[in-house]
Amino acid sequence: MTQVAERLLSEEEYLKLEDESIEKRHEYIDGVLRLMAGTTQEHNNVVQNFVFKLMLTAREKACRLAVENIRVKLPAGSKKRYYYPDVVVSCRPNDGDRRTIENPCFVVEILSKSTSAVDKGEKLDTYQRIASIKQYVIVDQARRKVEVYTRQGSKWIYEMLESGTFDIACLETTMTLEEVYAGLRFDESEKE
Repeated sequence: MTQVAERLLSEEEYLKLEDESIEKRHEYIDGVLRLMAGTTQEHNNVVQNFVFKLMLTAREKACRLAVENIRVKLPAGSKKRYYYPDVVVSCRPNDGDRRTIENPCFVVEILSKSTSAVDKGEKLDTYQRIASIKQYVIVDQARRKVEVYTRQGSKWIYEMLESGTFDIACLETTMTLEEVYAGLRFDESEKE
C-alpha cells in the first residue's frame, strides 16, 4: 500500500474521487490516500470461501455481507478514516449507503506482505474502537493461521488458530479453518 496524494484531501474530495474511480480503490486516513494492493488467487479464494459460507446466513438474519469494494467509515467524532476490508458484515438496517458501511459487526482482513503491518497494527487498533464491531479476523493467505479478536464486554479476547473453528457472533454461526482455506494448498515445510 502506498500513499498517493501530494496534499491532504478533504473527506468530500476523497468520496468524490472514489465514486469516480473505476479501477483503483484508496483508503482514507485523515486526509491521506493509500492505494489498495492488488490481490492474489489465494486471497481471492479465501474471500470467496467466506462469501460461500456466510451469504445465506447473512440474508436469513437480514444482515449485509460485503467484500472488498465496500468501504467502512469510522463513526462520527473519530478520526476521518475509510477502509476497504476484505469481508465485512453489518446487521443494522439501512447502514450507510450503497458503497459504505458505518456499523460493521464482523470484519476480515487477509494478510499480504504489503498489508501485514497495517492490518495487525493501525487497522486492529482502529477496528477495536468501533463500538459495533464484535469480531476482527486476520487471515494469513500464505499459511494456515487465523487470528480472531472477539469483543467480550469491555475486553478483547485473542485467539490464534491453525486448526479448528471460530464463532462469528453477529451471525450466530461458526466457521472452520478447513472452510476458510478450502481449495488452498500449503507447503508444510514453510511453517514458522
